[in-house]
Amino acid sequence: MFYIFIKIYFIVLLNYNYYWCNLIFFSALITLIVGVFGALFQSNIRRFIAYSTLVHMGFIFLNFSTTFVESAISGILYFIVYALITLNLFAIITILRRKINNLEFVKIKDFLLIYKINPALTISFTLVLFSLVGVPPLSGFFAKFVIFGALINSLNIFLVILIILINVIGSVYYLNILKEMFFKNYKK
Repeated sequence: MFYIFIKIYFIVLLNYNYYWCNLIFFSALITLIVGVFGALFQSNIRRFIAYSTLVHMGFIFLNFSTTFVESAISGILYFIVYALITLNLFAIITILRRKINNLEFVKIKDFLLIYKINPALTISFTLVLFSLVGVPPLSGFFAKFVIFGALINSLNIFLVILIILINVIGSVYYLNILKEMFFKNYKK
């Protein structure tokens, strides 16, 4: 699906950019708003990842709304980096499910104190979450940095400020998982 969108973008939309820019921009804006506020109040990890994916796809579509080739290339790079990070996230959750048989890891509160059970996977999971937030020097930071650079080159400062605001709000729900993992008290 993403490949088809890229093909259509480079062949058709770049030639008629005036007509499509606003449509892509508003769909990206709606995707970002729904994704951020949907993930903010989730307790189910699958829904949380789905809403988080909406936010990251909104970043990519905001890039495509500028109609510069550099923005499209940075959007593709961000998509590749995000896909690898998400693949790592699912691998860690799958390994945790196999190692700890009595937990399904369906709710965010199921991550409570897993660092005592498996510290290596907890560190890896923490690095993946920090990469999704965009903390330097992790790959998520560099992908977001490229997006910021492409948007600044397109002289669209409003989009840069919007992405920074959405990223700050989005970092709250990633840090909530870390709070559950490290700082909550375990009660039987």
